[in-house]
Amino acid sequence: MMRAGRIAALVLFGLSAAAPAPALEVPSPARMTVETREGPLRLSVPIGPFEGEGVPTLAVEGQVLHQVWTYPQDGLTSLQILTPLREALLSEGYLIIFECADADCGGFDFRFATPTLPEPQMHVDLGDFLYLTARRTAPDGPDFLCLMVSRSSNRAFIQITRVTGAEAPEIKAEPDAMPPQGGPAKGGAGRFPTG
Repeated sequence: MMRAGRIAALVLFGLSAAAPAPALEVPSPARMTVETREGPLRLSVPIGPFEGEGVPTLAVEGQVLHQVWTYPQDGLTSLQILTPLREALLSEGYLIIFECADADCGGFDFRFATPTLPEPQMHVDLGDFLYLTARRTAPDGPDFLCLMVSRSSNRAFIQITRVTGAEAPEIKAEPDAMPPQGGPAKGGAGRFPTG
């Protein structure tokens, strides 16, 4: 049976000026089922939950990497899948600027406002998903990383979206949507369930 401790062996790779390097290495028995690289491209990165009018976002421009990983979930919860990934990001100097869980994110409306690939590439159970946006400062400009974690009845799904390499990325947000100095956006960090 796969344990969360095995997932904790994640390693973050460095940046590449030409295209984003792989964002996270997910251990066996996980396998990457999708990888796309594009750019430069403008991507809307969520920094708050859906609240009736839309999802607050940052317009981030740079080289974009999407990866989807799947593996037998072996009874792990979405939170058990995400936690070691989150810890690896923090250890690499990322700041979590927004995170949420399914209904608190805004469910259907939130999921379809994220840069998440469609089915069947990425499965998102609207009643069981976790999402986070993280940022760190890098030599080539801000490095943004988004994680979407969900499960089907027998598989875990992880989508990693990374935007890097912009010399001066244009960042826009709805009024009052920007997180305070170093803190989460409204409805931000710490919204994951504990069980």
